[in-house]
Amino acid sequence: MRKTDNAHWSDPVLRRVATHPVIGEIAARLMNADKIALWHDQLLYKPGRADRRHTANVGWHQDYVYWQCCAEPSLVTAWVAFTDVDLSNGCMQVVPGSHKWGLVKVNDFFEQNLEKQQEQMELPDGQAFRPVPLVMKAGQVSFHHALTIHGSGPNTTDSPRRSMAVHLMTGDTRYRSGTPAEGHMNVKLLNGRDGDLFEGEPFPVLYPPSVR
Repeated sequence: MRKTDNAHWSDPVLRRVATHPVIGEIAARLMNADKIALWHDQLLYKPGRADRRHTANVGWHQDYVYWQCCAEPSLVTAWVAFTDVDLSNGCMQVVPGSHKWGLVKVNDFFEQNLEKQQEQMELPDGQAFRPVPLVMKAGQVSFHHALTIHGSGPNTTDSPRRSMAVHLMTGDTRYRSGTPAEGHMNVKLLNGRDGDLFEGEPFPVLYPPSVR
């Protein structure tokens, strides 16, 4: 699995995707927010079996565990499919309702043994782990909250799976110091103080378009 952070910095086409106003407007409606800005993006390449030496799974995780430098989980991801995706090439799978569970003991993006993770999960009382595959066509976009548990299995086809994760935040997302995510790249980009808004040139606004 290859992950390139902030690909929009170096490619104008990818920047148009990562800052597309329609994606921003949908995120604003989902988050009931007046403003949506780019947190960062990730260009994702899951190789097919022809050039894969390892499984290239994505372990079960919640994005917010890596983003706790934000005071609140006021973030959402738009996942853009560049190729058709289903279980055969390792489409993303999400656990509906898990965004309401808070942080769960499960998180490891790089873990390859998804079954072992599931066995070790500590879920809230009365909840069950029932992942749903997001089967999508190239060009379609899915959205998931920063607390949604998600992951993906292997690509068993001969072709690579290509996608882009556009991570977005509401306009009131603020920096919180002293968390396990203190080393996140966006903390260095902000160069701010505890309680400061994540805003400015490194965090372009998608919505409303007039603010861009």
